[in-house]
Amino acid sequence: DLRMMASFPGKGLSKETLVYYEVLDWAYPRANYLDVRLMGILEPWDFAKVGPFDPAMQEGNFRVVSVDASTKDQVVIDKLALDVAGNDAEAVLGLNKKSIRTWARKARKHKDGLVMVPVYFVDRPATDGRDGEQVRIAVNGQTGRAAAVVFSDKRETHVVAPLNPSLHLSGESTVHAIPVEVKYVKSPFLYQIVRRGGGEQPRQVAAAVEGSYREEKPKRKGLFAAIFGK
Repeated sequence: DLRMMASFPGKGLSKETLVYYEVLDWAYPRANYLDVRLMGILEPWDFAKVGPFDPAMQEGNFRVVSVDASTKDQVVIDKLALDVAGNDAEAVLGLNKKSIRTWARKARKHKDGLVMVPVYFVDRPATDGRDGEQVRIAVNGQTGRAAAVVFSDKRETHVVAPLNPSLHLSGESTVHAIPVEVKYVKSPFLYQIVRRGGGEQPRQVAAAVEGSYREEKPKRKGLFAAIFGK
């Protein structure tokens, strides 16, 4: 489960806008070879049924990807959590995700801290003749959700296909609560709700049924980053 608070520039005389988020049954990849941000848009995940991995489950040619010890969990969580904060605030509250000032998050592990889920992954390098663009496609083996990222030096485009309308998700599937704008009242940690995004009732993960298309331009690198490649 993920809990977050993010600060955006305020409107009018207000100095800042604070937004609170909750994501239940949230998952992040702990394996190497996979594109972290691409895995982040394959939601929702369903954890209602779990069982031991058995060789009898093998079908066709596939690879069981190992846990990546070179990248710390905190780095992956931070990257995906920042995407959650920006995209949810932009979609539901109309805030500009690029204007996030500060943010903090807390992730709580479930009893099963590491779960293998089926993901089908295709990586097409830029050398395949797409004018310098690289294409990565992934499919959530639980739900059939397909997502792709196309990126180059000039842009990054995310495409998410809609889910099958007849798909049934259990009560242990990924849910994004609607972001809530709050304001600080007094110590210790007492906040008052200002508004709920869109005035809607809580719904399941954003774009769970609908597909989505999002195009972003990479941030311009500074002089040192351009020289040293960071």
